[in-house]
Amino acid sequence: MRKVVLSMVCLFIVIAMISCSGSSKQLTDQEILVIVYEAMNGPNWRDSQKENWLSEQPIGEWKGVETNDEGRVIKLELRADSVTELVPVEIGGLTELEELSIFINNDGITNDVPAEIGNLTKLKRLYLNLSLFIPYEERPLLPAITSLVNLENLLISGFRGSIPDYIGQLSKLQTLSLQGLEGKIPESICQLTELKELVLNTNKQPEGEVPQCIGKLTKLKKLSIDYSTGFAGNIKRPNAKFPESIWDLTNLEHLFLRTVSNTGSPIPGDKVAKMENLRGVTIIDCGITGTIPVELFASGELRTFEIYRNNITGTIPTEIGNCVQLSSIKLHHNELTGTIPAEIGNCAKLTLFLLNDNQLTGNIPNELAKCEKLIMFNLSNNQLSSNIPADLKAHPKFSNFKF
Repeated sequence: MRKVVLSMVCLFIVIAMISCSGSSKQLTDQEILVIVYEAMNGPNWRDSQKENWLSEQPIGEWKGVETNDEGRVIKLELRADSVTELVPVEIGGLTELEELSIFINNDGITNDVPAEIGNLTKLKRLYLNLSLFIPYEERPLLPAITSLVNLENLLISGFRGSIPDYIGQLSKLQTLSLQGLEGKIPESICQLTELKELVLNTNKQPEGEVPQCIGKLTKLKKLSIDYSTGFAGNIKRPNAKFPESIWDLTNLEHLFLRTVSNTGSPIPGDKVAKMENLRGVTIIDCGITGTIPVELFASGELRTFEIYRNNITGTIPTEIGNCVQLSSIKLHHNELTGTIPAEIGNCAKLTLFLLNDNQLTGNIPNELAKCEKLIMFNLSNNQLSSNIPADLKAHPKFSNFKF
């Protein structure tokens, strides 16, 4: 009861001060937080999300709030359900803010991110996460973000509309994650030469191709582009060319591409040889042709090797056994021939092994039984011998294996 009374008193004081002082009154950070709380249906937040809010505790003790030595808010994390307003315009008054995270999980939001967010020029990290189940209309990226000249990390999920050309103006970005956006990827994204992580996922029919200039982002360590349609399944993109300049990204550690092209080309072994930091490769339904280059396994550091639903031919290199840290091998739905290398038995950490729907022949190596952590195992729809090694039959997960 006491907490409810305090909440009402705080709100009354804020409203009274604003009314008495006129529109020229600059709100304090605490006053702004009270407005945010009320506008975003704070009384109905979960108890764990509103701990100390509107209490007598300093605002730095309010859940999700961090302040500097002067008591100004420098970090704000809001997690809310059952809201009708995304965030009020007053949030633009938190001018010392360096990190803003908003996580919303409900329907019925009636406004967009206000343009006043452009006043937060000290912002380094901006995370906006709306549930993908929100039945919103087009909610594009707003031009105001171009004022955020110090932004280093931008992660947005649950918005719609095309990626705007002005995204290239955020020259300090190191992490860019846009999920749910539509349309084509603008070439201006190649101006973000400080990027170390780039994640672009669409939910509707994409347009155009991945820009070939993406190879200029030489500081990239993680690249993930998913052009599939999510719940509707993969789509076919006739005449979309594979972005071959990706193989120029020599600092890349993790590569994920799905349905970005339909006219793929071979993986160039000479360029892959220079990508010594690769830890994960996932390429799905991109029309990749040619053979598996042995250079992929030269460093022995690969953890994930997944190139499936493509047009890969030839044999599986025995050098794959050099990668003893491998936990996932997915090469299903290709045109692979030859035998399964016994050297895969060196990959003791292997949990996923899917080679189904190829043209593999010969015996199933007994050495596969040494992969004791296997959970998923599928060799079906090949031309392999029906003789299953006794040691493999003794595997604890054998009942889940498919031959």
